[in-house]
Amino acid sequence: MSELAKEFDRLHAALVAELAPHEVELVNQAKSRLPTNGRTYGFEDVGKEAKAALKAVAALPSEQARTASRATIAGLAASNADRLRQGLTARVGERSEVALRHLLDFLSSDLDASYRYPDDHFLKDYRFVTGMTVPCGAQVVDLAERPGLKTVVSIAGKSPRLAWHAISRPWFRPHTEDRYLDEFNEKGWDRCYAEVGDLLTALPEVAGFIATSWFYDPALAEVSPRLDYLRRVPVEGGALMVRHGTTPFDIKSSTATSPTRRALYEQGKYVPTCWSIVWPRREMLAWCERSPAAGASTPSA
Repeated sequence: MSELAKEFDRLHAALVAELAPHEVELVNQAKSRLPTNGRTYGFEDVGKEAKAALKAVAALPSEQARTASRATIAGLAASNADRLRQGLTARVGERSEVALRHLLDFLSSDLDASYRYPDDHFLKDYRFVTGMTVPCGAQVVDLAERPGLKTVVSIAGKSPRLAWHAISRPWFRPHTEDRYLDEFNEKGWDRCYAEVGDLLTALPEVAGFIATSWFYDPALAEVSPRLDYLRRVPVEGGALMVRHGTTPFDIKSSTATSPTRRALYEQGKYVPTCWSIVWPRREMLAWCERSPAAGASTPSA
C-alpha cells in the first residue's frame, strides 16, 4: 500500500471513530455494494445496490451523514488509490495522482455541509474512487455513458450508423468539476480532448465523446463569444449537434456567473438552450492527430 493510500486509510479510521456502530455498518455496506461500472444513464446512475447503500448513509442525521459519507469516500480511496494512480493512460495516471491529493485535502477540510448522496461533489468523488470517471484536466470524464433516447432519435436523423453505436456501445461523457477550474479555458479544453483521444485508443469499444450543456448553444457566438470555442472546436472537428431545449437548470447555470447573459435573459434577448455535441470516435481521433495539444505534457497540478 502506497503512502497516499495509507493517508486515506488513516483518515477513514479517524472518521469511523466518530460514528456509532450502526452508522459504521452503513459505511461498510456503502463501501462493499459497488457499481458494476457498466453503461450508465446520467451522473446519478451508480447502480441499484450502490444507490440504496449510499441513500441509507445520506438518510442519517445531517452531521453523521456528512461524516459517514466522507468515511465512505476515504475508505474507497484507500482501497483503490494505487490502482487509480496507474491510470488507463500515462496522462490519466498523472491526473489521478493529483486528483487523489486534492481529494485527501478536501475530505480532511470538511467544508461541504451537504456532502452526501446525491450531492454533486460527493457523486463526482464517488465515481472517481470507484473508477467510473477519470480526470482529464478541464473536465472529468465518464468512461461508459449511454445517451438518452431523445438524443439517439435526433442522431438517427443525421446518421443511422452513429445512432446504432449510441445504443450499442459506451461513450465518454465529460462533466465540469467546479472545485478545480484552473484548466477551464481553450488551451485546457484542447488538452482535455487530446487526453480523451488517448483514452479512445486505450478503449477501442468506446464509440466517441458526447457532451451536453447550455454552453454548446450556437447563440453563445453572439452572447458570449469568448466561450464559443466550446462548440466551435468539436464541430469543426466533425461533431454533430443535437438541440434539447431549455430547462430551469440551464437558465440558472448560464446566468449565475455572467451579468451580461443574465441581463440579456431578463430583457428577453437570450434564452439559454441546452445542446449536445456528439463527436464520433473516428472524427475525434482525426482531430487529435492534427492538434498540437496531442503532444502537450500533462500539467502537474
